[in-house]
Amino acid sequence: MTLRTPEFETETCTRCGGTGHFSYNQITGTRCFKCEGSKVTYTKRGLAAHAFAKSLREVAIEDVKIGTRVYWGRGGRCTVSKMERASAGYSRKDKETGEWIPIFHWEVYGQKDFMTTKHDGEIVRLGWTTEMVDAVNEYQANLTKAGKPRKRKVKANG
Repeated sequence: MTLRTPEFETETCTRCGGTGHFSYNQITGTRCFKCEGSKVTYTKRGLAAHAFAKSLREVAIEDVKIGTRVYWGRGGRCTVSKMERASAGYSRKDKETGEWIPIFHWEVYGQKDFMTTKHDGEIVRLGWTTEMVDAVNEYQANLTKAGKPRKRKVKANG
């Protein structure tokens, strides 16, 4: 099974002309800062679809279910096999009431005994599902060039 991901609409970078390079500096060399060396940037439609996709994938850690594929940070990912909520051993003061509220954390377990800790309310990204990819592709197909929703729906390609 091949994992499908949405293809966001892009265009050739207007700063570097699609080379990925611009003026030289000693820290980053000639990498273009607009496209970060990728040679392309999102169109307004692609940018709006990317923001929509981000909103679909981000959830609070307490809303994650067993069996869900989650991603966080730089390359951290796993399929959740077990989650436990425990006291973090410290608390925070509520700004409105002045009461001390205990902080809880989630121990998230994945394959091969992988474990990470996330605090209540912390956001993680879900892995792509076919339904998410279809929703993003349909959303992008129903945007104007300016990245605004069309008045009439258009059927997505693919």
